[in-house]
Amino acid sequence: MIHYPVLIAIIQSVSEFLPISSSAHLTIFSWLTDSTIPMTHKIMLHLGSLLALMIYYRHFIFSSFLDFFSTKITQTWILKLILISLPGVIAGLLLNQYMMSLHVPLVIGAASIVGGILLIFADLYGRKNDLPLSNFHAIIIGFFQVFALIPGMSRMGMVITGARFLGLKREDATHLAFISAIPMIAGAIFLNFHDIPKTLPMLTSTGGITLVSYGMIYLMLFLVPKIGYIWFGVYRIILGGSLLCTIL
Repeated sequence: MIHYPVLIAIIQSVSEFLPISSSAHLTIFSWLTDSTIPMTHKIMLHLGSLLALMIYYRHFIFSSFLDFFSTKITQTWILKLILISLPGVIAGLLLNQYMMSLHVPLVIGAASIVGGILLIFADLYGRKNDLPLSNFHAIIIGFFQVFALIPGMSRMGMVITGARFLGLKREDATHLAFISAIPMIAGAIFLNFHDIPKTLPMLTSTGGITLVSYGMIYLMLFLVPKIGYIWFGVYRIILGGSLLCTIL
């Protein structure tokens, strides 16, 4: 039998880097096992995801840091990431106390369906002009990311949806979803800084989470050019429909 923390780590590592909402899957797992996931475990999971992203995008992070000192601020990726993150950060701080009340089957099921439909529609009918990401586009994607505060909507799914609507190629939209996750995950860890000391004895498990998460980044970047996002949307619709059926 798979150990409980290991199963949580697998669910997080797989669902975090797919546009299917890791929070929804962890919540569903909690319902099925009649358990709760301690904050220390959540920090460990997020830390593993963050390390995987930072290792994979280490060259991008380094070059963006150098550009910050050698390029006009309006042309830097650091500014774009700030613009993408800011709406979600502000909304998260204002609405954080209400978020747990939304972790119910009705909300997660409906959000999964709506997010899946939007993802399919954006992938099929989004603008085809392949524009580079401007600062204005970054702001728009930031507002898309606000909807990811609703459990089941998926932060990665909303970033990809916004990017595809704006005309970014599938691969570029995926890279953007990964890159924009770095400040958001880091911020989530920082907000729970007081729980980090309790997490230190569990850091040996973080290596495994990092490894699986790193593999999922490669898998996503391999799959997207071949199958697009439609099947992820279909999966979300089926998942959401199944959840709604449980409350009828």
